[in-house]
Amino acid sequence: MHPWVSRLLAFGLLFATAARAQDKARCLQAAEAGQDLRDKGGLLAARAQFLECAAEHCPKVLREQCLHWRDDVEVRLPSIIVRLKDAAGQDVTGGSLVVDAHLPALEIRGNRVEVDPGAHLLHLQAPGHSPLDVNIVLRETEKNRWVDATVLSLAGPAVEPAASAPAAAVAVQQDPTPAAPFRWWSTGFGAGAVVGGAAFAGFGLSAQGDVNRLRTTCAPNCANSDVQAARNKELAANIALGTGLAAAAVAVYAFVLGH
Repeated sequence: MHPWVSRLLAFGLLFATAARAQDKARCLQAAEAGQDLRDKGGLLAARAQFLECAAEHCPKVLREQCLHWRDDVEVRLPSIIVRLKDAAGQDVTGGSLVVDAHLPALEIRGNRVEVDPGAHLLHLQAPGHSPLDVNIVLRETEKNRWVDATVLSLAGPAVEPAASAPAAAVAVQQDPTPAAPFRWWSTGFGAGAVVGGAAFAGFGLSAQGDVNRLRTTCAPNCANSDVQAARNKELAANIALGTGLAAAAVAVYAFVLGH
């Protein structure tokens, strides 16, 4: 073999060995940086480091450990879902989100956004609406937290036509009028129910007294006139009861209509 060929092979072997050593060093640095970031609450940056040390060119033992650390960060990493609405409660499209002034802005399209745990300032914007800042505090493992925000239109709130105001006023003024007859009916029939109840009680007690007297004095040979008089009082009591109940029903119905 020519000496120059041997030297080239040796140089290539040396270069490959050095490259592998550099890769291994970068893998170790990424693993250490990921653990440090994770312990300080920077889960997003930690995940990126763990993905780097889990690459194929990293040692197998280290790669498996970094994958385990990445999975742990995935579980602990919180996320939010931002929903923009206008003053009428309708969804606002085309909005954007900036977290802690870190650009670029993220498009708000109903998807979840992963954010480190802790306090954050959300800057929300939508075309034709005033910007809005929202403060939130996220906790580890808090997934898909809804952030509802109402943004105001730059055109201002809609104004009702002036002609609609008198119509509403007229409607309010006219409301009590139809109810007046029903209130009179409620009062009148309520009084009739009271009278009917009193008549029922009077005739009923009188009839019961006559029946008791006839049973103790002349039964079963009492005069027909006395027996008929007691029956007439019972009939009057039943009529008074029926009349009172009917009046009470009408009074309740009129009271409901009057309100």
